[in-house]
Amino acid sequence: MIKNVSQLDRTIRAITGMACAYITILNPLGFTSNILIISIGLFALINIFTAFFSFCPLYQIAGISTRKD
Repeated sequence: MIKNVSQLDRTIRAITGMACAYITILNPLGFTSNILIISIGLFALINIFTAFFSFCPLYQIAGISTRKD
């Protein structure tokens, strides 16, 4: 895995992931659809893992890198 996510990108993904995890776990907005809650949870996990590993598979497929080496 070649790192392809910049520090700013990682920060945005981490914050977004944590916010979505909060919404999934505590459900402060009162969502009643399980499909919606699961979707938000998966989005959270993807963002958190992408931020942690500095690697985005979709960026690699598209040939994109926000990282400046």
